[in-house]
Amino acid sequence: MLFSSLSSLILVVLAQTGVAVDNGGQLYSLDMATGLATPTVATAARSAADLGVDGTGQWWLADGTLLQSLDRNSGQFGVPIQTMCTNIRAIAFDGAGLCYAISREPVSTTDTLFLINMAGGVTTQVGDTGYQSVEALWWDSVQDELWGWATLPTATSKSNAGLIKIDIRTGNGKDPDTNTGSSQYLDVLGMFSDPSGGVFGVGDNLSILGFPNGDRKVLGPTGAVLVGAAMGSAGISLKVANLVAGQTAIAAASPCTPLGPVAFAASVTGGGPTSTPFGIASLSPPFIVLGIPAADPSGYATVSGPVPPGGSGRMIWIQALDITAGVFSNGIAATIQ
Repeated sequence: MLFSSLSSLILVVLAQTGVAVDNGGQLYSLDMATGLATPTVATAARSAADLGVDGTGQWWLADGTLLQSLDRNSGQFGVPIQTMCTNIRAIAFDGAGLCYAISREPVSTTDTLFLINMAGGVTTQVGDTGYQSVEALWWDSVQDELWGWATLPTATSKSNAGLIKIDIRTGNGKDPDTNTGSSQYLDVLGMFSDPSGGVFGVGDNLSILGFPNGDRKVLGPTGAVLVGAAMGSAGISLKVANLVAGQTAIAAASPCTPLGPVAFAASVTGGGPTSTPFGIASLSPPFIVLGIPAADPSGYATVSGPVPPGGSGRMIWIQALDITAGVFSNGIAATIQ
């Protein structure tokens, strides 16, 4: 295997990346460790406001009055859902076919919560949140609760809002912590969670958000003004083990298409992004093909090879591609020991 052309390696980062969007519809690859947003592809959105992933793994982009079905790799839209919202600001999916949306309606001075049935697009107005600028939503799938982030205070309160809990029956928002007044809350324009359940906020920075007090730990500047981000739960996870001189390194990807071909590739020049027919790769050319094994019946694919000594200080980037599905795994960065 082509692992033999590489030097002794140790894994430094099992890099997780999210997908983010700005108001102009530009998509980004979001480094979850540093917060850096790297432009990938542009969409045709006219007024992008948020990203989300429904229970089937389908990605959606909020765009004015529309929910646009999104191919995150190409930036292309599928069939949209026309809602009854005037101007969608934030969305969150409950995993059971329902989408909660925040919209600023002309007859209201505060933002309104709507419920959208994704099966038919039927939109129901739930109620007024009581807050002037709810810019982000997040659905807690464990507690079945809806949370939001308000960048402006309520019409009757002088305290900044930050994190709020929203009643899905009435739409009313409540600040669980009255001592969170700070201009830092102007920065959170989107909320999302990673596969482990951590909750993050995006805007000028990527931040970890605390519940229920709304504490915020900044991970780093994004380099853009992001209005939404998501990670999705249906992606392919790549892991690499035993990158040690003189031993056998193993790369594994799952879940892939059962019995389908899975390409494992590497680069010693960088982590992309590089446009390919399958979308954006987290590798820089030239690519080194490590192998194209078939996944087993459960969708688990592996490739292995010897790692020789020498070459200390070099870097390598590795990624897998489910060829049948046309889906990339996460990218992994490793360094030579």
